[in-house]
Amino acid sequence: MKRAAVTVPAAVSAVVFVAASALWVRGYWRHDLVWLTRAPTVYIFDSRRGTFTVNRLVHPPGAVEGDPWFMRRVQAPSKLGLVRLRGEDLRDRRLGPFAVQSGELSYHFVLIAFPCWFVVATSAILPAYWLVLRRRWRRERLRDQGRCERCGYDVRANPDRCPECGTPVAAEGDHFQLPDRT
Repeated sequence: MKRAAVTVPAAVSAVVFVAASALWVRGYWRHDLVWLTRAPTVYIFDSRRGTFTVNRLVHPPGAVEGDPWFMRRVQAPSKLGLVRLRGEDLRDRRLGPFAVQSGELSYHFVLIAFPCWFVVATSAILPAYWLVLRRRWRRERLRDQGRCERCGYDVRANPDRCPECGTPVAAEGDHFQLPDRT
């Protein structure tokens, strides 16, 4: 169960990593929009020029009709085109490549923009950690079975070295253990 607690989130994170990487590269040739409408709210997911944007628009009642899903591909624009908003009811906060815009126009909106590299980098952390843990789990399993950690040869008869590859055999008490808190 302990392994599944890391393996399942690492697999999901790996899928996000691959999808974000593909959208990042594709964003320099195509501009992808995916709309999800749950009247009166519209969610827009946008990928272009190395940036992801997530929009949430809340329209007045009756302003949003039609198909709840909409996807459009267009040629990529030459620039990101995220205009700074000015006005009494408009907020525009930026921190480096990150932007959060919100306010009231003819509808309430919130827009969050962030670079693709951020999603790719953060989604790569958990799969990389899983690879490290997988190697450790394999070593522990082989050691518990009395096999060489490097080649898997049975070393129960040889207390010092593996006869197959020459790797020193770990002693029985060489497992990493947390200190006992009694």
